[in-house]
Amino acid sequence: MLHRLTGIRGPIPPEIGNLSNLKDLELGDTRLSGQLPSAIGNLTSLTSLILDGAENISGTLPTEFAMMTSLRTLRFQDTLMKQTLIPELGQLAPNLHSLVVTQKDSLSTRRIQM
Repeated sequence: MLHRLTGIRGPIPPEIGNLSNLKDLELGDTRLSGQLPSAIGNLTSLTSLILDGAENISGTLPTEFAMMTSLRTLRFQDTLMKQTLIPELGQLAPNLHSLVVTQKDSLSTRRIQM
């Protein structure tokens, strides 16, 4: 489990995809910036991804996200990520139980329980 990495900054390195046995990843309240690398799709054992408060994470979910079929919880609140949910996200539906999406400087929140 990787969580509470509050002191890190910069882009998320593509090498994160090498952590294929990782179960939980919490990158909230960090100074990480840029887009999620497509290599994040290699985290096929990941059950929880939380990006709450990672204010400088931007862009959209990479299509490789659909390979993360063990994912049960996905939260990205108060980020600069676009609220466009990729069609491939539907492939996660059998296992995804909680999806929470909010955008920084937006009053809207989308919470979908599956």
